Amino acid sequence: MKKVILLMIILGILIGCVTNNKYTEEDRLRLEKEALKIDEMTNVSARKYYEVYMELGKIYYAEEKYKKSLESLDKGLRLNARDYEMQLIAAKVEFYLEMYEDSYHRLTQIIGNSHDEQIVSEAKKIIRKINKKEIVFSEKIIPDMRKKYIYILKTINVDDIYIEALRSKLEEEYKISIICIDENIEPTKKNYIDRHAEYYLRVIKNFVEENDEEAYNQIIEYLNLDKSDLNEIEINKEFVHFLYLQSDNGEEKWQENIGRIQDQYDADKILKQIRNEYKDKIREEDCLGLLVVVPFDIYTNDYNFLFGWSGNDVAVMSYNRFIRDNQDLTVRIKRVVMQGLSSAGYLIGIPRCTVDTCARAYPHSLAEHDRKNDELCDECKRNLIEVYRKF
Repeated sequence: MKKVILLMIILGILIGCVTNNKYTEEDRLRLEKEALKIDEMTNVSARKYYEVYMELGKIYYAEEKYKKSLESLDKGLRLNARDYEMQLIAAKVEFYLEMYEDSYHRLTQIIGNSHDEQIVSEAKKIIRKINKKEIVFSEKIIPDMRKKYIYILKTINVDDIYIEALRSKLEEEYKISIICIDENIEPTKKNYIDRHAEYYLRVIKNFVEENDEEAYNQIIEYLNLDKSDLNEIEINKEFVHFLYLQSDNGEEKWQENIGRIQDQYDADKILKQIRNEYKDKIREEDCLGLLVVVPFDIYTNDYNFLFGWSGNDVAVMSYNRFIRDNQDLTVRIKRVVMQGLSSAGYLIGIPRCTVDTCARAYPHSLAEHDRKNDELCDECKRNLIEVYRKF
């Protein structure tokens, strides 16, 4: 009788586990298909789908497919390293895989940065288990690779103080040479997009839709603009300015809103331009790539702005949004250096890391960018050592 009761209890537990299981095999197959699509996206596009990787990682974790779980979780954490619940699962997976050093570093990151007491408490428990194993962690020593180099190229109006800071930090962290090309190039006009002109047209379109074409023509006539002296953009600007002045504090609002608009250059077209004009340097045997530094705003496709954009051999980074808020010079330099470390890392061939405080962690905003450190994390160093072994 006791055996029957015990068997019923066990069976009840098993049925409960199956019933309460949030995921089915169909869910896993669907997520696997979605993850393959996201694999093809850039970081900018993929970030909003990062939870697909996380959910898939949790399914693999529940199925005890730990290597697959860690691979999926890492992909998600490269896009959002501040998800400490997933960081904890990844640390557990690394512990089960006997990747104690990796688990330890991840756990210390969680303890130092998460505000969730339960997550921190669980992280400390695993740390204690690792400490009992008395493992001696290896120091990450980056080999000297100064035979290899990255070119840095600047466009017009770039402040040399940022170039020097970049050169120094990249050489220090990556142990390669940085060669600054003594030229000030100018992006071609076909790369340029006038966001101010776009804004004027948008305001005028809204005005005509809310009123009518005749009301627009009356204002143009009232302004008495000389079309022989002004081009279409200048006329549109005067019209929109006039509309602003009809409201309270109109001039102040005009200056504030116009100041926010940034004319931009297409990052993809810049990469193509540089790849074409500097192809001989890029093809040099020991050249790891060319990093272009620009002071203006950049965008590509549907992304309204970018801190940086990378191809396999050329990367472009903009410091426009790093200096716009008039922070002191040390803050501005730190921002530029962190973006440079990220962009150069792509040229060298190391993936983005899962450590939210690393210089190369993916930032979704300037605030996230400022929370980072201006140096490489242990994960990046480990990946860097692996890449250098192949050279």
